[in-house]
Amino acid sequence: MAAARSNALNLIQHAFDSVFQWLEDLPPLLTLAVFAVASALLLLLVFRLAASPGRMRRARDHAHVHLLELRLFGRDSGARARACGRLLLAVLAYLARLLVPLALVAVPIAILIGQLNLRYAWRPLLPGEPTRLTIRTTSSAAREVSVELPETLVSTAPLERAPPKNAVAVRFESWRVGRAEILVRAEAETVTKEVITGAGFPLISPVRMRGPLWRRLFTSGEDELPAAGSIDSIALDYPQRTLELGGLPVPWLAWYSLVALAAALLLRPVMGVEI
Repeated sequence: MAAARSNALNLIQHAFDSVFQWLEDLPPLLTLAVFAVASALLLLLVFRLAASPGRMRRARDHAHVHLLELRLFGRDSGARARACGRLLLAVLAYLARLLVPLALVAVPIAILIGQLNLRYAWRPLLPGEPTRLTIRTTSSAAREVSVELPETLVSTAPLERAPPKNAVAVRFESWRVGRAEILVRAEAETVTKEVITGAGFPLISPVRMRGPLWRRLFTSGEDELPAAGSIDSIALDYPQRTLELGGLPVPWLAWYSLVALAAALLLRPVMGVEI
């Protein structure tokens, strides 16, 4: 099961790697805008196919009619109560018609946001920039953990052990641009953690863990840790990435959401979608 989850995640990441290579020459905010517009198009296409425009229009009109009833019978408490009930049912019927298309796009949009988060939420280490690796284990394995750094990574402090928290930490600096792997051993288990140094927008995996795919989708781009192992997670403190627009910091998710919303509103009449 774990192998199937890892294979699925790897296929998703390889597909997005290909797309990002095609867009790598664009400014980062423009690349995000491309994905946002694609998301809006997908959402509108699914709404057009899964939600009948005529039924959506009638459901919305029914809600408007019952809202008008509230204004016409404002002084009649009995009629007002009945109008409130009919309005509530009309609104619920309208929302129910939105559930099917929203459910259909929820998974692909979540996968897209997860992949964008792994590329835009964190940046690679800079040469000489200090960081920390934290290993969390089962209750008995923390004392047995050892860490082996490759020659491109230089330790800056002794191994820190915190048995009450089942955690071990190592501080180091990376001095060579590229990818490196840290070996972590605990009891009979040996696993690796990737370290990326340099620039650009590679996939950054701040933590390697085990667990369901949805839990790893937004923070882990590496294979799942063995389910029966003694290591629960290996986390690396990557710096947060900052995007700028006109000299002002822009959270990537806010920019993506704003562009996707604007694109959906502009393209909705063109695609004949009723919402």
